[in-house]
Order: sequence, then C-alpha cells, then structure tokens
Amino acid sequence: ENGVLQSAGVIPIGGGHITSDIAKAFSMPIEDAERLKVMNGTAIIEPGAETTSWQTPTLSPYRESQEIDLPSLAQVIAPRLEETFEMVADKLAKSGSNSATGLSRVVLTGGASQIGGAVEMAEKILGMKARLGKPLTAFGAPEATSGPSFAVCAGLVDHVAGGMESSAVPDLSDRPLTRRTVRRVLGAGASYQVPATGTDGPLTSLRGWLKERF
Repeated sequence: ENGVLQSAGVIPIGGGHITSDIAKAFSMPIEDAERLKVMNGTAIIEPGAETTSWQTPTLSPYRESQEIDLPSLAQVIAPRLEETFEMVADKLAKSGSNSATGLSRVVLTGGASQIGGAVEMAEKILGMKARLGKPLTAFGAPEATSGPSFAVCAGLVDHVAGGMESSAVPDLSDRPLTRRTVRRVLGAGASYQVPATGTDGPLTSLRGWLKERF
C-alpha cells in the first residue's frame, strides 16, 4: 500500500505437490510426472479436448507405458489447485490484506501458475481479478527466462540492481558481453569497470555479489 509491503505469508504447498500427486495417481516416475504437468497440465478441459491423451512411462512391472487422457489428468490437478487457493484466501483473510485494504487484484507467478485454469480458479476462489506475472525484458536475459517461472528471480535482481549505489557495484571481468548488456544487468546509472582480461564473467561477479548479501 503506497509502495510499502503490508504483509507476507507462506503456505506449505506448491507446484511440487501437484507433481507428486500426478506421480502417485498414475504410478509414474517423478521426472515424467513433472514433464506431464509442465507440458500438458490443466485444471479445466476446453471443449473438444476431452479425447486428448498421451503415452507415458509407468512404474508397473507389467508394462512399460500407459495412456493418460486429459480428463483424468485434470481430475488430479484441479483439487490440489483448489486447495492451494483456498489456503491463500484463508491466509489473506487472517492477515487483513484483502477487504481491509481494498485488494482487488492478484498476480500469480511461478511455474505452476502456468497450469491451465489456474488464473480462472484463482479469480473464482479469491474473488478478485487475477493475471500471470511475467518478468520485464531486462538485463539482457534470454527469451527462455521471460515466463512466470522467472518472475520472482528477475524481479529481485532488477530491484537490487536498480537500487544499488555506484560504490556498491562490483567490478566485472571481461566476457563476450558488451558494455550495453552490462548496463542492463546493473542499471543504466551504475558505475562499473570491465577489465580487458579475466577469467570470471560479469554474471559470475554479479552472482557472487548477490550471494554475499542474500
């Protein structure tokens, strides 16, 4: 509120629990359950998609693969997502961060927020508009990091880099990065040095600087 954090909280549940649910429900390796969630996970079924199915590995000693259809997958994912948002709603109510402050919007981040139907379920259970939070294109990050999975990480780096005083910015060693790219990493007004030679890259130096402080 007015640029000041009002409350923070944690619930003991996340995307990893959805992966575990899928692995247990279909008796499949956890890494394959994660892949199925990321590539095809949904809590709702669009018209015409009822017959969609995939061949996946199984832990059964009697067969190497199995067929999983979209309705069966959604039946596993939907209850866990619903439970997650109900716990978020309860946390917000107890913190007084909803009606008390006129909260009307919610931003979802993290890999599991990309599951089909997550936004719609959040709006229904939390009673407010919801959207996915994606990181802004900044500090020369590759396109692969532009999704909600990287929103928190990118936001923290951008926030810290934007608020650093010039005296706090570390020296950066040379690497196949231009000064323009380095400015994106540290902020346009940052003071930095890029030596002609060196073994550590700019991102390595920045990573070390952040690790020391966090």
